[in-house]
Amino acid sequence: MLTLLLLLQLQALTKVAKKKEKRTHEDDIPPNPRAEIKHQYESLIELKEHLHCATHSKPGMEAYCWIELASDGIAGGHREFSHRELTLWAQHMVSEQKQM
Repeated sequence: MLTLLLLLQLQALTKVAKKKEKRTHEDDIPPNPRAEIKHQYESLIELKEHLHCATHSKPGMEAYCWIELASDGIAGGHREFSHRELTLWAQHMVSEQKQM
């Protein structure tokens, strides 16, 4: 019983000693992204600029399309891309450049 009482007192003392330090402004700043991530972001922005579709875009809702030309047996038209597909394409562009 005495050891339990001593253990509880010791725990209470260590909790007081372990008070959290105040966070600084630097703690809120995220670390700089890797060069590969920066390049992927730049590629994504470039893709969005290139594939921006004025036909399907609405105010506050941008659309990105690849326009296929009609040819033998293939109907042409707009093929809309999701953000996920654009991101995957940007990752592929970065990986291709990395291999060169």
